[in-house]
Amino acid sequence: MYIVPAQCPYDDCKKSLIDKKKTIKGQPSIKINAEYGSKKGVIYLSSIYDDYEIECGDDFKIEEGAIIDLSCPHCGKRFPVIDYCSCGAPQVYAHIIGGGIIKFCTRRGCTKHSVEFKNSKEIQKFYKYNEELRRKGVIK
Repeated sequence: MYIVPAQCPYDDCKKSLIDKKKTIKGQPSIKINAEYGSKKGVIYLSSIYDDYEIECGDDFKIEEGAIIDLSCPHCGKRFPVIDYCSCGAPQVYAHIIGGGIIKFCTRRGCTKHSVEFKNSKEIQKFYKYNEELRRKGVIK
């Protein structure tokens, strides 16, 4: 199991998206603002890589297959589109604390996501972060 410590992709923010209060499968979630049609709310993504669980905030429901606009809960800026998914929806990204990015599809229910690193130093930081969590007993 690997935890993806996401943060805002904008240099003037870069705040952590990790929400320790809201857990999914016993791990802190990734908190993101979402807009769907005329509704605005918060969604929580599992921070566990390869886990696709999403929980919506109170009174905020998103239909399966809907494309949603996602933004930082701190600065309010929409996440930048980096690519288009094979399902046709935009893929956006957030930074990973320590380096790298996580790309994810904006279509509810699509499981296409990935992490990308520029170099081995970023990969080492990612593994070191997860090793530290294991050492502290946060993840197994």
